[in-house]
Amino acid sequence: MNIARAAVAVYTSVLISMLAPTIGRCAEWELDKGAVELGGGIAFSHMSGSLYEDEHGNGLTYFAFSPEIRYFLSPGIGVGGRIGIANLSQGDLELNELNLGPVASYYFADESRSYWPFVSLGVFYTNSSFDD
Repeated sequence: MNIARAAVAVYTSVLISMLAPTIGRCAEWELDKGAVELGGGIAFSHMSGSLYEDEHGNGLTYFAFSPEIRYFLSPGIGVGGRIGIANLSQGDLELNELNLGPVASYYFADESRSYWPFVSLGVFYTNSSFDD
């Protein structure tokens, strides 16, 4: 498997997971106007075996880090931003990515529950570089 196909597969899976509705655990704080939420994600993966190794036996390694901040304009409605870095490498080949952009979220808040589903939409500028 070459690194370009792997990059498309990883990017597609990350994009799909960002678009999927999510459930947030919000038992200790409220989503009122003026609240600030800090969050984000971190991922690391190393894949080996005949499916992922190149002709020299190098496995595929993926790392991503994406902190996020959100400010609530009114109860359940938040806006903010995300910055992310990602690296995909295999042997001497390397794909680096930097992305940033705004995020808007709506929380289906119900104070009788401690889990609140929410949906988020973000538009990101992405800068990619490929080194071989």
